[in-house]
Amino acid sequence: MLGKPRGGWTEIKMGDFIGYGSYLTDIPVDCLNACIFAFSNNSPLSFFIDEEGSEFIVTSYYNGTYIIKRYEDSDEEEELFSSTLNFKDLATEILYDIEKYYEDWIKWLPYNEEYGSLSRKEVILSKVNQLKDLLNK
Repeated sequence: MLGKPRGGWTEIKMGDFIGYGSYLTDIPVDCLNACIFAFSNNSPLSFFIDEEGSEFIVTSYYNGTYIIKRYEDSDEEEELFSSTLNFKDLATEILYDIEKYYEDWIKWLPYNEEYGSLSRKEVILSKVNQLKDLLNK
């Protein structure tokens, strides 16, 4: 789902949908937080991606995943994409993609994100481990 991050952008693919997330949101941390919240609270998994000119929301639960894409400053209606990918499989795929490009995700943001006393590397690793624990329950 999450491609290799490059220059503050990443390609996001799911079925027929292809989008391009920008650094304006912290994609790996936002995705991990959404997954952790969903599995900790038995609730739908949902996160937002900014494409700088358009945006989309990914929402997933037991039997499917939906992407709602909206174009900023446009009268066009939203586009809806759907997949039979359930939220556990989506979370597993997100986890795999973040681990696969771990070093790239650590360096991805062009600005210094504040995480208190923890480094970006420590924050992402902690969230990866937390999600792994939740998926293995």
